[in-house]
Amino acid sequence: MSTNRSATTEQESRSIDTANRDHAQLDYLVGLLSDGNPGNRWKAAQALGRIQDPAAVDALLRALYDDDWRVQQKAIWALGTIGDPRAITPLRRRYAEVDEGLRELITDAQELIRSRTYRPE
Repeated sequence: MSTNRSATTEQESRSIDTANRDHAQLDYLVGLLSDGNPGNRWKAAQALGRIQDPAAVDALLRALYDDDWRVQQKAIWALGTIGDPRAITPLRRRYAEVDEGLRELITDAQELIRSRTYRPE
């Protein structure tokens, strides 16, 4: 019985370590969204989309207004990939302010979010 208990404790410890690393990685990438180098910012937005952690949504929503269009593009893609419905209204607002290329990405992102959150009755 003590073997099972120590195995469980070890698994719990590994889970906590993994969660801490994941949180640190998320914090690092969110911080990069404010970096002076636009290349670092768009790569961070892309990485956040790949991680698909909803905790990144607020930072990605701010990135919709980045000075660099590539950062905006990756933020839109990341928001669609994460699929959090909190992004729908900000994406809709941003739609009226951007060029046709970003509008198409916004439409795609909104459709992806809606498809993930749609629950037929």
